[in-house]
Amino acid sequence: MSTWRVLSCALVALAAIVAIADAADPVKLDLNDLLGNMGGAQGGGGGDSVCPAGQHHAPTEDETYKFDLNGCGPKGMQIKEPYGLYRCCNNHDLCFATCGTSQAFCEDFFTRCMSKQCRSFGAGERREACQKQADGMSGMTKMFGGGFHLTSQRSDPERGKQGACDCYLPEDAEARWLQTLTDFYVRHAAMERDVAMSKAEDVMSKYKGHARGEAYFKMIRKYGNSTKEHMFIWDEVKSDL
Repeated sequence: MSTWRVLSCALVALAAIVAIADAADPVKLDLNDLLGNMGGAQGGGGGDSVCPAGQHHAPTEDETYKFDLNGCGPKGMQIKEPYGLYRCCNNHDLCFATCGTSQAFCEDFFTRCMSKQCRSFGAGERREACQKQADGMSGMTKMFGGGFHLTSQRSDPERGKQGACDCYLPEDAEARWLQTLTDFYVRHAAMERDVAMSKAEDVMSKYKGHARGEAYFKMIRKYGNSTKEHMFIWDEVKSDL
């Protein structure tokens, strides 16, 4: 499929996404939110743009917040695929919805995950067909994903929208990260609280900025046997990461 054909289909799909979201949700999506990072999609979201000047992001305190995974394609418009790429798509959804990640990291993880899955078919037409579909999906998310990543990260209380992150003064953000990671280790790694807090402090000391969010994403995946039962909503897709 030519680049222009891909772009044309992408624009049609994007218009449909906005229409569906607008009809289904009283919180109207701002098209500028979705397209705002097209020019710099690889670095979009997860950083200073999430919060106002002078504030830092940290995982939301909303106890009802969960990771909503639906396989490949936007919510309500799943893309059918016969290659097992849905696991990679689930991880892409998770990455976007984990506070502190960068879009570049999520896209790189997504691309590598799909390439590994396609290579599992060995040489031949099935592998080539798998990789063709993988290339199409990764091209779409790289082109249009910046705005979606940012809106996944950012909360907007005035519009009733809860994102992955809340905004805090710098010292309060650090305290929130410590609480989040400590609670995570207690619940999902079955650590005693003092051990969990020490482990959380080590993670925070080692990882800063986007790297901390990406470490948190990897933790959620590592303890998937526990997290997938408590932290996720599985929307018409197998509960696999």
